[in-house]
Amino acid sequence: MTASVADANATHGGVYPSLDAACNMQVWMYCIGFLISFGSLFAKLYRVKRLLINPEIKDVQISALSMLRKVFGLVVFECCILTAWMVESPLYYEVKVDQLDSYGRVIERHGTCNTQHAGLCFLFSIVGLNILLLLYGNLLVYQSRNLPTMYNEGKYIAFCVANNLQTTLFGLLLSLFIYDTPIAFFIIKWISLLVCDAGALLLIFVPKIILQRRMQMEANGSAVASSKGSTMGRGSIDSFGAMRVGPIENNPPPGVDANEELEHENGELRERVYQLQEESRELRQKLADAGQASSRPTSREGDRKTISWARSMSRKSIELMMPSVASCASPGRAPSAARIA
Repeated sequence: MTASVADANATHGGVYPSLDAACNMQVWMYCIGFLISFGSLFAKLYRVKRLLINPEIKDVQISALSMLRKVFGLVVFECCILTAWMVESPLYYEVKVDQLDSYGRVIERHGTCNTQHAGLCFLFSIVGLNILLLLYGNLLVYQSRNLPTMYNEGKYIAFCVANNLQTTLFGLLLSLFIYDTPIAFFIIKWISLLVCDAGALLLIFVPKIILQRRMQMEANGSAVASSKGSTMGRGSIDSFGAMRVGPIENNPPPGVDANEELEHENGELRERVYQLQEESRELRQKLADAGQASSRPTSREGDRKTISWARSMSRKSIELMMPSVASCASPGRAPSAARIA
């Protein structure tokens, strides 16, 4: 009986080697999975921010390999912390007795993963690092909030990062109060992991699937409409017999899918519109600055030249936008214009 009670009150490692390994493995799996998934999202946001939000208008080149190195560096850094934790004070499976009978026999007990006081320092270091990464991700989302969704999926990544930050903080605070209740602690831990990981997968991939299906349906509808129009045109020409039936204008070259060509044109037009919007925003800012300078009593000839130059640049920007609008309104590019609208 004494041996069974001592067995039930095992509070040191080595009694259950397989369960000790399971306790340590769950920490490794969570930390590495968190950095790989959210580190990739942060790297994408950082790359888009450096390329498109560039006030100095410099030629910035950031390759995907350099971003991969940053994510790999984060994983290696956290693996070093985990290795030091496992060497200094690893997790162990602890069995706690909840209730004894009148003869001192165990009636109820439960097991949990625990660590020594030295291991708490490593635990708080990893939790603090993950929270700092989530805060930095929210900062990147805020800085790239005005970019089009086609570049960074900022809206969905923002939901994903905010969801993970709130769930992590809520789970940590709640775990402090229910740690001694094994069933409630397990449920909270399971729900937190499910909300963070499943929420990230749904928010990132489900909108892409919906958008892809919508684009396919629009492309199929455009193809059906164009085929009906070409059939009606050929029938009218044949009935009058005044013109020879020829190929339809603006057909894609052989071997090129019409949907792929339209998607390519759509992307180019969107990029051009975005560039013109950025140029127009800069010109408006320069006009506002020049107007403030000209409103001073000591205005100079240079201020008037700046105002006239900014106005001429604004007119040039409008003239540059007209060909894009005209190309969207031309009959040969009607599907692309409809897709942009």
